Amino acid sequence: MSSSDLNFQDDAWLLVEPKRTFCSPRYRQERFLVRCQALTFWSQPQTVLQLGQIEYLVLNCDAADACKRSGDLKETKKLLQLSVRPLDDVRRTQLYHTSAHAQVLEVFVDGEGTRELLLRCLRGEKNEKKLLDDAFESLVRAQQSRDKETAIGLYKEAERGFGEAEKVVDARSRELLRERRGDLQRTIRELEEEVQEGIRNAVAGVVPKKVTLISQTIDISARLEELRRFAAKQDDANALQGNRANLTGRLAALKNEKAQSAMPVDVLTERLRRLRGYIGPDEGAPVVGSSGVERMSAVDRVIQQVVDEIAFDIEDEDFDVDETVEESDSSSYGSSHVSKSSKF
Repeated sequence: MSSSDLNFQDDAWLLVEPKRTFCSPRYRQERFLVRCQALTFWSQPQTVLQLGQIEYLVLNCDAADACKRSGDLKETKKLLQLSVRPLDDVRRTQLYHTSAHAQVLEVFVDGEGTRELLLRCLRGEKNEKKLLDDAFESLVRAQQSRDKETAIGLYKEAERGFGEAEKVVDARSRELLRERRGDLQRTIRELEEEVQEGIRNAVAGVVPKKVTLISQTIDISARLEELRRFAAKQDDANALQGNRANLTGRLAALKNEKAQSAMPVDVLTERLRRLRGYIGPDEGAPVVGSSGVERMSAVDRVIQQVVDEIAFDIEDEDFDVDETVEESDSSSYGSSHVSKSSKF
């Protein structure tokens, strides 16, 4: 055995127990290495698979149904079926000229991409150059993109490409690719933070507008409430004015006059003085005589009733001024006639 060239390395899983009624499938994780190795008893390099601590000579490989093998319909792992011979048995066969039996090895990997890459490596189709070319192409497109979200997607694609290329290159190249992946991951995080910051700023810019609309609605509501209060005051004032007009009409009806607007206070005072029997401003005594006293007494009662109605706005009983005055005159005339008869 002379030299070996590592083509692929990753984690793989071996099925320990398939799914049962009350338990999920059980797996055992192993380190999976594929390399091209030159053997002394073969002229051409052979594909050697190392699973854990055991090395196998790969004879054939193919993809298989992981769900059917594990019994889990929701299985996400992918299955490879490898026809292999243990490398120790192959060496023993060449040394002692005996036969080596082949066996089938079932290996689960994490995804479809890993399975395709592993199949190409096991079949001797080394395509690390294509993987690197695709990754660098995605990186260039991401750097030229002006849209941050598009750039983030391209950076992630380039990072995945470099991650796949790590599995098929040598140790020195793998270290360089790991550093480049770290740079890409930092760039992706920075771009995602910028996008999130822009979204937060946009949301913060929308919130004050909503607050302004709410404040405007509150101002309009307050203004409407003020208008309602003003309208209520106007209604009260109009009602009070109507009551005053009604009182003026009632006073005019009591005096057998036509309803009109209220007279000035001076005119009303002068009329009151005349009704009470005052002749002039200089003569403060009422007219002497029993009949005069009785007449003024009846008039005073009428005036007092009207004043009370105006002050308290109450319903009065019908009171006929003319009948009261006539009764007063009749009483005065009878009293005077009796007095004259007594003299005779």
